[in-house]
Amino acid sequence: MELDNQTNSEVVTDNQTPAPAESAPSATPTAGANAAASTEGQTQIEGQPAAWTPDFKFKVMDKEYEIDEMFRPIIKDEETLKKVRRMQEQVLGLPHLEASRDEFKNKYQTALPRLQEYETVERRLNKLSHYIQNRDFGSFFDEIKIPKAEILKWVKAELDAEELPPHVRQEMERARQIARQNYDAEQELEYYRSQQAEMERNQNLQLIDNTVSQLAMDVANQFNERMQNPTAFRDAVINKGLAIQEHTGQILALDQVISLVKQDLARVMGIVEGGAPAQGMPAQNGQVASAQGKPPVIPAIKAGAASPVKTPPKSIADLKKLAAEL
Repeated sequence: MELDNQTNSEVVTDNQTPAPAESAPSATPTAGANAAASTEGQTQIEGQPAAWTPDFKFKVMDKEYEIDEMFRPIIKDEETLKKVRRMQEQVLGLPHLEASRDEFKNKYQTALPRLQEYETVERRLNKLSHYIQNRDFGSFFDEIKIPKAEILKWVKAELDAEELPPHVRQEMERARQIARQNYDAEQELEYYRSQQAEMERNQNLQLIDNTVSQLAMDVANQFNERMQNPTAFRDAVINKGLAIQEHTGQILALDQVISLVKQDLARVMGIVEGGAPAQGMPAQNGQVASAQGKPPVIPAIKAGAASPVKTPPKSIADLKKLAAEL
């Protein structure tokens, strides 16, 4: 029995001995981890950072640009990239700022007389309000230039009306109310008419700008820059169309008027497509008279676009409907 036990013990011992050999394959991941650690340590020792790729794109007025090639070699980090990008944005945005400034200036100069008129009216209203609050009716009537005789006549008519039957007084008051309503309606109608005219004017200007951008953008940019006026070419087109209509009675298509203006600029100032002077005509520093000294006027130029209003409005309801559609 002892021999059998020893034999069994030896068998068990022999079966347990190969266990380390079975766990030997697990040494492979350990070796891989050590290799990765060695590689990582080698990268850290070398101190090579990840490559930085600058983004040269930027936007100005919703239009995408790229940093000029001449500035790219000096861009070595994010801070330098920001400075160069900011500089390029300012350079490319300056014409837009100048155009906005000129447009605001033109609008201000146009509105200035009306603003001054409003200030005068406001001062006078304040004075009249002061007379009313202090019950100084004599000064009030003198300020609004109502003769005393007219005032007395009105007072007498009011006193006489008090003696009339109630139904007659009601009819008189109703007639006054109708007269006030008619006046208010007329003023409102005039307001909507002016709004419609302004809308049509802006549509015509936009149509001219779009057509110019398609047919004569290069020439227009050269002329605007030389005249230092962002709307110089548009003004020249408008004035050319008006001049032709006035002298010949013809209303040319918009593309024909633009073509004529381009011919005038090539002949007078040497401005042609591509920026090169016309053959035999050196560029001059003169000005086209039709483009300066006159405010833009919308001409009746055929441009292939129909008016959004098919029939002219005849009532306040028609104009309110038109305003709601804008």
